[in-house]
Amino acid sequence: CMECGCPDVFECKLRKYATTHEVQPEKLAGEHITKFEDANEYYVRNLDKCILCSKCVRACDEIAGFHAIDFAKRGFESILTPHFYNDMEHSDCTFCGLCTQVCPVGALMEKRAERWPHLEEPEIVKTTCQLCSVGCELDLNLDRKRSRIVRVTTDLDNPEGPTFGSCCVKGRYSFRDVACSGNFDPAVDGNSVSMDEAVASLDTLASRPGAAFILGGPVTLQEGQAVRDYAALRTPEAVISAAEGAEFLPFIAEGKKHKETKRASYALFNESDAFLLLGTNTDEDQPVLTSWLRRSMRHRKAGIVYVGSTPGLMEKGTSVVLTPEKGTEQKSLSALTAAVRTLCEKKEADFSALAEGTGMCPAKLETAARILAAAKHPVTLMSPNMPAAESFEAAGVLSGGRYLLLFREAGTSSTLSLFPGLKSVEAVKKGLADGSIPSAVFVGTTPEEAGFTSEDLNGAEYAVLAPDPSPLSEKASVLLPLLPWTEKEGTVVDLEGRELYVRRGPLGKKTGGNICAVLARAALPHGGKIAFNPVAR
Repeated sequence: CMECGCPDVFECKLRKYATTHEVQPEKLAGEHITKFEDANEYYVRNLDKCILCSKCVRACDEIAGFHAIDFAKRGFESILTPHFYNDMEHSDCTFCGLCTQVCPVGALMEKRAERWPHLEEPEIVKTTCQLCSVGCELDLNLDRKRSRIVRVTTDLDNPEGPTFGSCCVKGRYSFRDVACSGNFDPAVDGNSVSMDEAVASLDTLASRPGAAFILGGPVTLQEGQAVRDYAALRTPEAVISAAEGAEFLPFIAEGKKHKETKRASYALFNESDAFLLLGTNTDEDQPVLTSWLRRSMRHRKAGIVYVGSTPGLMEKGTSVVLTPEKGTEQKSLSALTAAVRTLCEKKEADFSALAEGTGMCPAKLETAARILAAAKHPVTLMSPNMPAAESFEAAGVLSGGRYLLLFREAGTSSTLSLFPGLKSVEAVKKGLADGSIPSAVFVGTTPEEAGFTSEDLNGAEYAVLAPDPSPLSEKASVLLPLLPWTEKEGTVVDLEGRELYVRRGPLGKKTGGNICAVLARAALPHGGKIAFNPVAR
């Protein structure tokens, strides 16, 4: 069957069954009701090919947790559509792509790489997404030459998958954004040079006493170790910072004090009966967690209590949103903790008195406290937007004391384990301004991504190792290309502390390399032995 002309040749179940059972289409010929086809940024919906199997409806409802689509009309006119026949962009759809993956025909097709041969079966390489801290396992579908990614899928049948086959719009579709990354010439003072010249200039700049290293978000454990070993070899007085990390140091310290609290696992998202979210923004930072929370709320009636100002999709259904006035976060968390503790002791709390001066509604505070006090398996999700001590007090008063620190970046957990004395970005800015830090090296990030402006770097000498150039990168003393996250190898640590493998997908020739290789070349003339190419198993 090649009549419909769609590229779903290797996955179309209708084609498979029609071929197996020698179906004769002319026996089923008749009047055809033409249905519509529309496209969005990520995939195409051709309802003329839809067989009404409802797999996309079930995937969206039972796995993604949103139920953004369902059946409408009846009989031969039945179609699948968002509520009120809206466009997908104006529905609850988060474009996680699960519906396109489970569709057995060509009715839902993600926009794959252009000019991918129609009959070319892809090669699959499993890797870990590095676009957030959750650590979703992705199946990179490569062309026959393994020169590029043509699509990204997930393995819903893998019992050992860290996120059970879930992923978000970033993991499934952003491979197109980095297809050309890591392929520009090294530069010194704005002039193109060879890689050896650029590495030598990098070593000169990075070896100054007191130089600062600013690590990016998607840095693997092995790349962090390479930075640590190189800094110890060339400048033991180096200041180590990261785009994200220092703001979590108070939380790590508090976690060691509170023995009644324990780190939660992803499995608890399928078991917990209540969740306390403290200043989180999972819609933007960890979209898969939003999916799991919504599924728990809709299917298991789990209670959701959100404290902060960015609830996003959590502000739906029976969730309780507490919005403290700015500057009262500490008092607000203490009030919630006191209310829960009082209810756990079978006493009555004065919710009006507790809410006074916080901006929180006493009735909502009471509802939230009763949900949390009654929960048998609650989990607290923490962000640096709330005070550390009060966050752990709130988690500790709940049954079991389970919590997760929600890092935004994939490499934050390993960076914090390697550099317990991590300095903040603000400390580096101050050091560059007063001259105590003579130079800076941005590793795996651009200055803009790390939060630096042209004023912060005015008059400073700095080097940038990044997959893509930026305006400030092009003004750097040294600029070196790095391979993007889809072409790296090593391991990362997810939110539950599990070490996950990162494997290289495309093998195309590019000018960029990995951080370990660059620092190994820089350390070699000085007797340093840094692993050149850490390979994931």
